[in-house]
Order: sequence, then C-alpha cells, then structure tokens
Amino acid sequence: MGYYHRTNKGLKRFSLRGKTKVQGQWQFYCMVHRLEKVSRYVKLAE
Repeated sequence: MGYYHRTNKGLKRFSLRGKTKVQGQWQFYCMVHRLEKVSRYVKLAE
C-alpha cells in the first residue's frame, strides 16, 4: 500500500542527482505528505 501512495504522488524515483539534492527533494515530498494529513484532519474537525 505504501508503494501505491508514492506512485500516486509521482515519486517513483528521484528526478535530481546528488545526495543534497535528493535529500531536498525527499524533504519536500515529506512536507507535502504532512500538509495533506493536516488538511484531512482539519476537514474532519469541521
């Protein structure tokens, strides 16, 4: 199921090269994931 979520968001593989760039791309992906969780939580609270 985790793989389904990654491909659904478009992260099958990293599009950048180099460790620092990949780390930045991963952090951005995690931030988007957290924002989606927060938005779902806010919708449930309303």
